[in-house]
Amino acid sequence: MSRKERRQAVIGFLDESNKEINACSVRLWSETKPTRIINYSLDVVKVSGFYALNGRSVIRRLVDAMAPSICKMLEAVREANPGRPIVMVLDNASNHHSGPVAEKASELGIRLAFMPPYSPQYNPIEQIWKCVKREISKNFIIDKDEFFWLIESVFLEKAASRGYAKSWMKKFLTKKMRNR
Repeated sequence: MSRKERRQAVIGFLDESNKEINACSVRLWSETKPTRIINYSLDVVKVSGFYALNGRSVIRRLVDAMAPSICKMLEAVREANPGRPIVMVLDNASNHHSGPVAEKASELGIRLAFMPPYSPQYNPIEQIWKCVKREISKNFIIDKDEFFWLIESVFLEKAASRGYAKSWMKKFLTKKMRNR
């Protein structure tokens, strides 16, 4: 890692999501009404994702979205992006504003930047979650482990593209910062 890369802050977006196997139907053309088989024995899988614009993106399975789980996610983000400052953009969920999360972020050298209230349109990770939902709805899932593996693989594939954040970058970053 070059000296410049070590100094440059990782900018990324953190958000949690609950994924259900029957959350979305896929559109398709058919001469007859297709039969869709869904494994209703599966419950919801809770995940937290970090979409990094210039670092390593991370996704983790959560037990819940409470402060201790968010703190573990912060640790995973720090571990994936060592030696560089991190600026993490989050929504205004109460768990993101909790004391333990703020303390853990400070301890790990992660600067938390909160979006304006009720503004998911400014959070590029929301577009990734939308794509994940579309992709997972095409599959018959056997169990929660397979379900998480599918969510993780689609999330990391989509997070590899900065395209989801182009309009955010144009709106909130200077031209010099966008070209790094």
